[in-house]
Amino acid sequence: MLAPLMRIAVLAARLGAPALALALAILAASAARAAPVSVGDDAPTTIRVTGANPAVPERINLGIGKSIIVDLPRDAKEVFVANPKVANAVVRSTRKVFLIAMSDGATSVFIMDAQGAQIANLEILVGRDMNKLRRTLKVAMPNSAITVTAVDTTVILTGEVNSALEAQQATDIAKGFIGHADVGGKDVSGDVINSLTVRAKDQVMVKVTIAEIRRDII
Repeated sequence: MLAPLMRIAVLAARLGAPALALALAILAASAARAAPVSVGDDAPTTIRVTGANPAVPERINLGIGKSIIVDLPRDAKEVFVANPKVANAVVRSTRKVFLIAMSDGATSVFIMDAQGAQIANLEILVGRDMNKLRRTLKVAMPNSAITVTAVDTTVILTGEVNSALEAQQATDIAKGFIGHADVGGKDVSGDVINSLTVRAKDQVMVKVTIAEIRRDII
């Protein structure tokens, strides 16, 4: 497979300079869109915005109650949060903004300079920190293979456990973990979907006694 720069060179040779300009623009946009930043117990608490392509949104995943510091490449004048109920922004200096996750949901944060030019475009996704639940299940059932997936306020458990009792225990732990959530200022109860598979099925031993009866004796 050709490397991106080699493919661009081949394209330019075939189609000329206009194709080269278009290919370079596509490559720059792809490179500018960084991988999502996730903030949990062990995640970094600071991200640095380069400002190279502010039109491309940068995605940040935050656990409820978690925060992250955004370092800016130049002085900011205005910070706009689309939904303050999901995330709040606190400006500590002209180049440092604190983002605080408030409740489940998604919102956008735009940061502009004194001339109105956009410095950063952030997509904030707020949800529960599922890593805590994964670690708890691993400690409680070390021989099981449980996958935890969060969809809004619902937690889906998949994988394999050793018994029906472990499946029920995993469900109870997940229910205790999610409890009630604040979604857009409303108290919402989370759900748990148990799709776990039991490795060893319960077996029932039946003991049968066969008796022979002779009629002539009766």
